[in-house]
Amino acid sequence: MYGSEYAAVYDAVMKSRARDYAGMAHHISGLIDEALPQARTLLDVGAGTGIHARHWVDGFDVTMADASAEMLDYAHEQVPEASTAVFTAPAVPDTLGVFDAVVCLFMIPHLSDEDAEEFFRAISPHISSGGLLIIEPWYSADNHIDHYVGFDTLRTDEWAVARLSHSVRRDQVVEVTVHHAKAQPESGIAAHTETARLHLRPLEWYGQALERAGFTGSFVEPNEALELGLWVGTKP
Repeated sequence: MYGSEYAAVYDAVMKSRARDYAGMAHHISGLIDEALPQARTLLDVGAGTGIHARHWVDGFDVTMADASAEMLDYAHEQVPEASTAVFTAPAVPDTLGVFDAVVCLFMIPHLSDEDAEEFFRAISPHISSGGLLIIEPWYSADNHIDHYVGFDTLRTDEWAVARLSHSVRRDQVVEVTVHHAKAQPESGIAAHTETARLHLRPLEWYGQALERAGFTGSFVEPNEALELGLWVGTKP
């Protein structure tokens, strides 16, 4: 879905937003240190361009996982200290290894309820005893804004980018169409459009699904760094 050139554009646009990625990553590090002081290994599933992982490599041995090899190639350029693994959830490769913490930020909403629960079960053998599965929830039917229009612009010395998005709710699924246009002096304008399907769920669904997969679930309330809070599953 993401080509190598698009990965750089995506990374630049995400960094340009007023979102505290470092604060979120440091808050998660604190949760891990408090629950499991001996934790050393962290798996970032849906790592994208490594926008959070770059803040974890000083404290953990980090592996970045994503469905897009191109995104991970770019991420590894940005965060060479981290390892990478390409796989598409809900499937998890047997060779993945075992981690003290698995973090999924803006990843689970891309999966259906069935696939999300399958992923929770599949990732469990790859989490150490007492380890954590940390999940960022997404909106529910009660707080989602239908027909939402997003707009970003960004200019560097080499190119300018405009990003437009529009969402349409279809029952419990939100179809989000995203259009990027990139202009460069020599090559002109190139455009890229894609549509993602994101799943609305009640907040309590995440805790219930974690419990069904054998974890003990707890919710971390939203704060300045955590817009939607976090669900934390602890493996027995």
